[in-house]
Amino acid sequence: MKGSGLVEQWVESGLLGPNAAEHVMDGKAYKRAMRAHKITLQSLWQLLMPLLLEFCQKSYPDLFREVSALACSPENAAALITSLKSP
Repeated sequence: MKGSGLVEQWVESGLLGPNAAEHVMDGKAYKRAMRAHKITLQSLWQLLMPLLLEFCQKSYPDLFREVSALACSPENAAALITSLKSP
């Protein structure tokens, strides 16, 4: 993961300090690493989700309607996951 730009992004965003980011990349700070990677995943997902939904809407309108209906409620998370896993 070295050279991926994650350290720079974490430091620039203020998520981690320079030393903490290096410790995370060296595998010395497990708890911080989990937090940083989870926040990074959430950020990337927020960027990618609109593109995924736009693609689904154009290419698979039935799937888009089903996903949109299920995504409106947190209680439907299991049904949403099942729907996305089906071919």
